[in-house]
Amino acid sequence: MSRALVMTMTCTLLSLLAGTHWAGAAEDPRIAYAPDILGVDRMFLVALNVPQGAGELAVSIPGEVEMFDRTPLPAKSDQRRYYFRTLAPTEGTEIVFDLPDGELVIPLVIWSYEDLREFRELKGYQLPRRWPLGEELPELKTARTLTTGEPPDEPGASGATQYTSLDDDAIWDMQPDSTIPRWHWVNVTYGCPVHGTEIYKTRAYYPWGEDTSAPYRWKIKCPVGGELYPSNDFANGDMTSGEFPDDGIGGACLYKGKRYGFIAQICQAYCHAMLRLPILCARDYMNTGALESLHKSLVGFSRLAYEYAYLATMTHHRHRNRRTQVDRLGQSLFSEGPFLGGSGFTIYSINQPGYQNSLAKAYDQVWAYVDRDPEIIPYLQGRGIPVETPEDVRRFIEENLFAVWIQGSMDRS
Repeated sequence: MSRALVMTMTCTLLSLLAGTHWAGAAEDPRIAYAPDILGVDRMFLVALNVPQGAGELAVSIPGEVEMFDRTPLPAKSDQRRYYFRTLAPTEGTEIVFDLPDGELVIPLVIWSYEDLREFRELKGYQLPRRWPLGEELPELKTARTLTTGEPPDEPGASGATQYTSLDDDAIWDMQPDSTIPRWHWVNVTYGCPVHGTEIYKTRAYYPWGEDTSAPYRWKIKCPVGGELYPSNDFANGDMTSGEFPDDGIGGACLYKGKRYGFIAQICQAYCHAMLRLPILCARDYMNTGALESLHKSLVGFSRLAYEYAYLATMTHHRHRNRRTQVDRLGQSLFSEGPFLGGSGFTIYSINQPGYQNSLAKAYDQVWAYVDRDPEIIPYLQGRGIPVETPEDVRRFIEENLFAVWIQGSMDRS
């Protein structure tokens, strides 16, 4: 396949050719998995079928991408995994591997936040899935409708110091990358790879220990032996080391023929923690008048809005109610979607309505006070989010979070 043809195919992806599954380099038998369209600042995986005894492969990486880990040598199987993160948007670029039987080109498209919000169709479905479909939100919230009361005139000390003591970037990082699968069982049938179903003797449901304090460690604790899983340091980009590695995006930890979704379960716990943050900080602001609680609530709402804007288009990275959420290899190709019914966004779909209700009330509490926070606009601007006024902040939250949820409810997500 010529470079010119590869680039032509890559640019053609932008049109999405509604109803057509992308047929390109991914059909090469040397490719176990490769993505097609990605968002900026997202992890992704390329898995290749390579003879086990082959040496290290040379990899040519474009400037819009960084590689942060790979299968160590000597390889234990004929599959090798390469782990990347996207750095900048591009209409078309490529990663080139030098395999024993010749060059292999992986074409990529990387979308920016603005690209993700562009109106398009996939298999006859309007994207993004944001109400009203194919239009901007026609008007913004104009009054408080769900709550009453005012914060104290004299601000007091924050009662939400577990959040207000964190800097804004730490709050932002509390939302996991949605390329990482979420699930609520490590392995419902076999339990723990060491202690088996003994973990269910004292607590039949969800017995694993989960520390959701920030910064996240990306470890889950066995309730019997107290050992931490996975064995790799996922938090610092180590995807492969130890006896029980789990790279999250590659289908869970495979141990003696069984899969254990350590990262998927702790990731869902982290997503729950993020959904609670704006609620607790909004409540604290109304009780104490502490401006730092108002600010952290707005940072939390904005972080959720940014992630839900991504999931409005990249529906294959929602929490889908199926076992393949953990068992799949890598991320589904964009063109296989859309995935709407029972998709749940960042968490299991059954939990979404309660959060929608609580977050709507929390936003109703802080909505009128956005202009009291002098730091939210410059912080979001530093994140590349185009806001200039308090009204822009409100539109960003209402359009990307609540309007996406409204459409999600109508889609039975």
